[in-house]
Amino acid sequence: MAAWPGAFGGQNYRRILAILGVDIDAPIRSLPAETRNWVLLTDEQPTVDVEEFHYKGTYLSPKRWVEHTFHDSQSARMRAKAGEFMTERLCPSCHGKRLNPEALAVTIAGRDIAYATALPMTGLRDFLTAALTHPDVVTLPAERLQAAHALIEVLTDLLRTLIDLGLGYLATARPTSSLSGGELQRLHLATQLRSGLFGVLYVLDEPSAGLHPSDAEVLLGALHRLRDEGNSVFVVEHNPLVIGAADWIVDLGPGAGRYGGEIVYNGRSEGLLGWAPRRPRATWATILRPRPGPNFPASRAGG
Repeated sequence: MAAWPGAFGGQNYRRILAILGVDIDAPIRSLPAETRNWVLLTDEQPTVDVEEFHYKGTYLSPKRWVEHTFHDSQSARMRAKAGEFMTERLCPSCHGKRLNPEALAVTIAGRDIAYATALPMTGLRDFLTAALTHPDVVTLPAERLQAAHALIEVLTDLLRTLIDLGLGYLATARPTSSLSGGELQRLHLATQLRSGLFGVLYVLDEPSAGLHPSDAEVLLGALHRLRDEGNSVFVVEHNPLVIGAADWIVDLGPGAGRYGGEIVYNGRSEGLLGWAPRRPRATWATILRPRPGPNFPASRAGG
C-alpha cells in the first residue's frame, strides 16, 4: 500500500476497498490469501459510487499503480517513487534475450538474433559478411539467396555509416537511455544521412562529445555531406577542429556562463584567424590552434 500516492489518491483507493467489502482496518496479513492477492496485485479496475463524497472512484491496485505511473507519468518525481517498488531480474525463460522461443529458433549461420544484437557494430558487420559464405546460406534456393544478399547488403551499408561516425563499439541491443548526448546525436545523424532530405535545418549540440579526435574528421565529412545535399547545419561546439571547418562562425563570450552572452565575432573562419579579441589569450588559443586535417590545413592551423 505504501506505493499509493498520498492525500486524496490513496484515501480514494481505501474508500473503494471498503465499499467493495474489504476490511481496511484489519492487518493485511490477516485477510484471506485470495482477498489479499486481489487487493495488492489485481489488474481489474472496478468503478464504484462513493456516495458519501458524491463521486465515482476507480480502483488501482498498488501493482497496477506502480506500473502505470512508471510507464506513463510525465513527472520524474512520481516515476522515481514508482521505481522504488520495482526490481530488475533476469528472465528465467529467455535469459535476457527478450524474445520467445519461436523467434530465437530462427538462426543465421547457426546464430540467433540475440547473439547478433549483442555484438558491437564492427563485430556485427563482420558476422553478416562472413554469413554469406556459411553453408546454411550458400545452400539456400536461388530466390532466397538473392534476398539474403540484398538484406545483408542494406544492413552492412547502414552499419558502415554508423561505424564511420565513431559508433562501432556500440551493440544494437544497448538501451538508448545509457547513451551519451553525443552518441544519440550521431545515431540520429546516421539516419538523416540516408534519408535523402534537403532544405532541412539541423541543430546539433556538441556532436563531437565523447568522440576520439581521430574520428572527428569523419564527423565533419558527415556534416558537410548534409550541407552539400542542400541542408543547413547549425552546430554548437567547443572542438577547435569542428569550429575551424565551419563556413560561418558566431563566437559568444567574452567569458563563460554569466560572463558571456555577447557576440564577439560573427563571420567566416578566415576573418576569425586574423582578429584579436579583447579577452584572455589562453581562451583564444584554443580556437587559433585546431588540429590540422583535410578541412583545416596546417597552413591555417598555425594562426
